[in-house]
Amino acid sequence: MYDFKRVLVCLDLTEQDQNLIILGARLLNKNVAEKVYFFHAAEKLDLSDQFLEKYPDLMAPVDETIKRLMQDELDQYFDADTEKIEIKVTEGNAFDQILKWSRIKGD
Repeated sequence: MYDFKRVLVCLDLTEQDQNLIILGARLLNKNVAEKVYFFHAAEKLDLSDQFLEKYPDLMAPVDETIKRLMQDELDQYFDADTEKIEIKVTEGNAFDQILKWSRIKGD
């Protein structure tokens, strides 16, 4: 069996995320993995200038909003103070970003 210390779980903010989060929790609970990175890549993280002018105080930046949504889901399965999970939200093509971050976190 292949031993691994870090796992990259890609979430897309759909109902399927719950199953992936449960899998990540199992890997940590059974000490199969030392750390699980929950990852989301968005095509664009910026709001249009027109939208920002019309609603300047409406919401937090998109990446912070996505991270908060992910954290809310993760809080159902993990202790809030655990150091065994990390959330990463990035901008760009999902495939390219997954490859990039799997290389970064794989070293």
